[in-house]
Amino acid sequence: MKKTTQIALACALSIGAAAPALAQSEVSYNIGVVSLYKSSGVDQHNKQIDATAKSMRPELQGGFDIDFGNGFYAGNWNSTGRFSDANLEIDLYAGYAGEMGPLGYDAGVATYYYPNNNTVDGWNGTEVYGSLTYGVATLKMTYGTAGFNNTENKAKSRYSLTVAQPINEKLTAKFVYGDRNTAAGGYYDYAVGADYDLGDGLTVSGTYSAASDKGQDASTSDGANAIAARKGRLVVGFSKSF
Repeated sequence: MKKTTQIALACALSIGAAAPALAQSEVSYNIGVVSLYKSSGVDQHNKQIDATAKSMRPELQGGFDIDFGNGFYAGNWNSTGRFSDANLEIDLYAGYAGEMGPLGYDAGVATYYYPNNNTVDGWNGTEVYGSLTYGVATLKMTYGTAGFNNTENKAKSRYSLTVAQPINEKLTAKFVYGDRNTAAGGYYDYAVGADYDLGDGLTVSGTYSAASDKGQDASTSDGANAIAARKGRLVVGFSKSF
């Protein structure tokens, strides 16, 4: 059994073992649809995406979060798509969050599992993360510890700055800038958009997201496809939380 699979099962069993405590915890759910699944400025529809890739590939997404009431939390998030041999992404995560005066903090671990992904350079992986929030700004660091394509990229990291500025009671403008480092060089990414609260847990969002390579070689098919996957695209989404 692959290490990432073992981690995913261990997280699931841990949540199951904590079932008696769930009765005293707060559980929330979310479900939604996006016009395109983009993460850190990169199209997630397939491992290799050429210049003919479509900008409209709707995917269903959703999951749940458990707040244990003492700073600890755990959760799950999923997305349909085409991830090499897999058609589903399953994320499991757990961490601790709190506040020190005006400063918020959050630290945890997340594992990403793609069922039936049997390729040597599969997508499965695990990373640790930590963030600090002050007002409308959040600084976050993630560090890959296992998996993620191949052994060269196990130790890849991303640093990001997110600004979420409320415009009024319904509308929130968002800006994200990230810097991802990998053995292959990495890339910068950014996203600009807004969320609008329609009430009753329903939110509509619009985000323009893209990434810029750090010296990516476009002379090979892999390099050209990687650059195409980081093309700027507008992503529209609808989500419901309850």
